[in-house]
Amino acid sequence: MTPLKQLFRQPVRLFAIFLLVGMASAFICLSAGVFASAKATLAQIEERYVTIGVPTTETADVATEYNGLTLHHEESVISQDMWAYMDQLAADGTVIKGAYQQKYISAYCPSIQSVTSGKEDGTYAPSLDSPYNRAIMIVRVTSVDKTMLPESTEFVSVSVTASIENVVKMHPDYAVRSTLRLIIGCNSQEELDALDIRPGGRYLAFGADYIDRDLELRTTLAGTHRCSVEDIDLSKISYDLTEDEKKTASPDFLPIAKYSSGEKTTILGQDMVDAIDSCTMTVTHWHGLYSETQLDYAIDGSETGVLLNDQYLDAYMTQLETDLDVFLSSNAGVEWRSAVQELDTQYHTVSVIGTDLLESMYCFHQKDSFVTEGRSFGADDYKKGSNVCLISETTAIASGLGIGDSIDLSFYWGPNPLADLTAPEWKVQPQRFSQKIGVSGDAKTYQIIGIYRQSDLWDTADYRFLPNTVFVPNTSLPENCYSSRNGVFFTYVLQNGKVSALQAALESNGYPANILFCFDNGYTEIAETLHGFYSSAQQLLFAACITASAALFVFLALFVNRQRRTLGLMLSLGSGKRTAVMFSWKIAAIPIILATITGIIVGILTMNATTLNLFSSVSEVLNTSLSGAATIGYNDMITEVVSMPIAVIVAGVLQLIVYIVATYLHLQRLAQRSPLELVRKG
Repeated sequence: MTPLKQLFRQPVRLFAIFLLVGMASAFICLSAGVFASAKATLAQIEERYVTIGVPTTETADVATEYNGLTLHHEESVISQDMWAYMDQLAADGTVIKGAYQQKYISAYCPSIQSVTSGKEDGTYAPSLDSPYNRAIMIVRVTSVDKTMLPESTEFVSVSVTASIENVVKMHPDYAVRSTLRLIIGCNSQEELDALDIRPGGRYLAFGADYIDRDLELRTTLAGTHRCSVEDIDLSKISYDLTEDEKKTASPDFLPIAKYSSGEKTTILGQDMVDAIDSCTMTVTHWHGLYSETQLDYAIDGSETGVLLNDQYLDAYMTQLETDLDVFLSSNAGVEWRSAVQELDTQYHTVSVIGTDLLESMYCFHQKDSFVTEGRSFGADDYKKGSNVCLISETTAIASGLGIGDSIDLSFYWGPNPLADLTAPEWKVQPQRFSQKIGVSGDAKTYQIIGIYRQSDLWDTADYRFLPNTVFVPNTSLPENCYSSRNGVFFTYVLQNGKVSALQAALESNGYPANILFCFDNGYTEIAETLHGFYSSAQQLLFAACITASAALFVFLALFVNRQRRTLGLMLSLGSGKRTAVMFSWKIAAIPIILATITGIIVGILTMNATTLNLFSSVSEVLNTSLSGAATIGYNDMITEVVSMPIAVIVAGVLQLIVYIVATYLHLQRLAQRSPLELVRKG
């Protein structure tokens, strides 16, 4: 008789055993799948949630005595002892996971068209447009307004009003106005006299700090009247003021006109009226401004051996009595040809920030900036220093670039970089490009893998950057880069759920807890719920293991033990123990295998629904915390469970192995008895 025939001699018992083992198998397969999914889901949530500590930028006045004088300067409220203690916590890793240092360098990229604040409606901020606000133009002087005599140096300047005859080089975002007001600075009165600035004179001017005052006025009015800049119609300006409108002014403000739109009226002074269809620019003779012995310094503070004066072109303003092309082709036009090339390069320069964890930076962590296309950097990108990059959505549109495109970055430092980088007004724009210095080394090709969006392109707050910023892995940058422990350049990453522990550690050592501003993206609020989710999955798995063990005991007692008579008869008829055991074992193995397969199928079909029920409370909290980010187009945080069907199969196979081995060992133990005893008890 075959094992299969012997098995089906008792169909009712077979069905009962199949049902028992099948239910136990389905339960343990389901619970194992839920547990594995819960563990994987939590691991992914832990990975996605990054808790950061951003050092405060607060400063304090420090007074020092020097030669009987009290000197005052500003220093960070974070002392060296505080830095050392926090670095110690980072090295320990229990509270602070690590310290992340960003790097900075400027780069020329011919395929990127830079953007300025005037490109975005209502955001014009001239102070943030440097160094793109440099321009070369042909002007006709209409009046010489004022000469500013030097106070302590020989530097002199003169204010003139002119008209723009021709734009030689200017950023494409800027408009040309009918009236140009120039501030011209020279290193001596002799230099100023040599320019022979007079009404009616025609000049070639190389200036910086170009400001569209007309756009500036319309931006101000648009903000006041809560409308688009394009909706501002300056022809609506009226000079007919009522007596009440004249009385609204302060003693320092003389109203001469008004702008009315709807029910809102704005009183205008002379300076605001003068801004209509006008612009300003500063012309400075940088070559010769510094002493002949003043050396330039590298980014690490070392001397370059090059004089600072030699970093600047000797081109700022000159009379132009011929055609421009004739002048540029002459010997006198050599420096000016370089100036034109310098600006051609400048308009295609970007800031490059290297990072070891993009999500640790405040703007990306708080979702003020976020990847909308492609992907962010991965672990391999950081480790290998992959030549991959992220560019802003604004720059990508202006440049016609997209995911998969390649860009060439030629890194450079402008003249006097340390002075520029430490200036309070610097907001992570590229450095002034110098045609005499050029770029450092060969261009490096990067592939665009992601495009990021900013909620506010021209926000001047700390820890922010502007849209002409390219992000790359730190390890892909040259060694000689700028870094500091303030603003966008430095962040501590904390262990999730350890904000209170960090604050307690700081206070216990006598340091203020607020020297680090901590942000956890709502992790603290959901931590308890996450723990409950994982605990429920653990309890479910534990219950399944108990159930499977009980089912195994019942199976051995009510089914395997029933094979004693068959086992005894075979032994009494001369079958060997091994043959008899294997025959009985095969009879028992068939329902185990069928029940396990059924349990695996049931487990796979019900796993996701069960896990989702356990996860529902967490999901609700997550969705609430993410609603604000979703409104600005970001929703990358995990809100669904991670499915782990492989865990169901593994659990079923393990249960099958345990049941089969236990059955075999039980039959081996029974075969040690006499055939007569087995037949009688069977």
